[in-house]
Amino acid sequence: MKGEVLHIHRNIRYRLISINDTRYIVDLDYPLLVFFFPFLNWMKSHVVYKIIDENQLEQLKVIKSTDTKVGYTLLTGGLSVLGANLLEMVMDKFEISMPNVINYIILFTFTILIVFCRFHISRRNKRKLYDIVQLEKLEKIKIRFGPQNVKHFFLFLILYLGFLASSLAGIIMFIQYKNFLILFFTILFLFCFLFVNGISLFPGKNKIRMKELQNFEAAK
Repeated sequence: MKGEVLHIHRNIRYRLISINDTRYIVDLDYPLLVFFFPFLNWMKSHVVYKIIDENQLEQLKVIKSTDTKVGYTLLTGGLSVLGANLLEMVMDKFEISMPNVINYIILFTFTILIVFCRFHISRRNKRKLYDIVQLEKLEKIKIRFGPQNVKHFFLFLILYLGFLASSLAGIIMFIQYKNFLILFFTILFLFCFLFVNGISLFPGKNKIRMKELQNFEAAK
């Protein structure tokens, strides 16, 4: 069946799905492994929560958007062009001679910080939602969803591979050239990579497969 996917204002973790005039909240950050393997959102079942309180829906500030695809595409292209030009103009000014062991420590430290920041944003989004609605008290069902269409699949794949390849290339280049501008863009690409799972469910019409109604444990 078809369901309409909507954004929740300033909350990248959750989406609202409307199916036959019934609304459900879905968590795109569970389990946390989807940060690194976002395709899991298309491969597993999701526990979703039926929300019927109109006051709660109003507080969630649900957004119906039709420009998400264009926005993500422009963002990716803009970052690539900006990064290439900046690297070309000022590369030499950020070179610092350091032992490789220091480079490894710096890379490890920043990688841990970026991953921690991503987890923190996810937890903060959960707290914001729970300030309005307690998911454990809602009726639950299970659903599955996949790419919205072929274009969605390839855009998702390009973003995933692009940010992953850019992050890995940046790590190698930083170790080789000891350049802190390269480190800056490596951190930026890694940060973007950890958010790719958030576009596994685009706003608009999506094919949703619903499973039997049961008493499922709430998602962590």
